[in-house]
Amino acid sequence: MTLRELLGSNVPISQLAEKYQVHPNDTITCLLLGKVERYHRNIYDGCLIPNSFINLEDARKKIAEFVDLLNKRLHSSFFYLTPDDFINNRVADKLEERNIKLQSAQKARYEVKNVC
Repeated sequence: MTLRELLGSNVPISQLAEKYQVHPNDTITCLLLGKVERYHRNIYDGCLIPNSFINLEDARKKIAEFVDLLNKRLHSSFFYLTPDDFINNRVADKLEERNIKLQSAQKARYEVKNVC
């Protein structure tokens, strides 16, 4: 079964396919469905349950803010980088920056230890 078959031909799936980084005709796997379910669970637990909404526009605004927050927080599965870093191809730069900071901190600790 493909994403297109699952959703039907009347559903605009280009945004959904882009969001989950799949092609509309890709075979649906348990892994893909698990990612989709986890994404929806994050929104449900982190945004829908703790908030009350005045109207549909208010709900859309708060959900969009929550999704932006998810995209800007560090993820352990992404080497403690943000999804935004991966989307904008900043992974190599961020990891290099992190290594420079780690080397600097190690050098500073070594100097402090060996002063006496």
